[in-house]
Amino acid sequence: MFTGMSDIVVEVDETLNAAQQATLTVQLMAHEELPLALFDEQNPHILDIEYDPTITDSQQALAMVTNQGVHAHIIGGIFASESVVGNLDFCPVE
Repeated sequence: MFTGMSDIVVEVDETLNAAQQATLTVQLMAHEELPLALFDEQNPHILDIEYDPTITDSQQALAMVTNQGVHAHIIGGIFASESVVGNLDFCPVE
């Protein structure tokens, strides 16, 4: 059984203050399929989201972000490969 997690890197268009960032990450992590969501301390527009690919996919994870009222898009990710467990490939989105 595949148990790996995947990550997407999301750019949030709005500039959120620390309280807004905290609220957004708590709301995202309330979903079972998103166990981790963290903003980059050096770049407050960058949000790293870990998700369970056996429950959801990157587009659904992105929708969970935009459903919170912010504009965002995927700029990259690390996707766990089901065929080679343990191999992670960084995939920038062009």
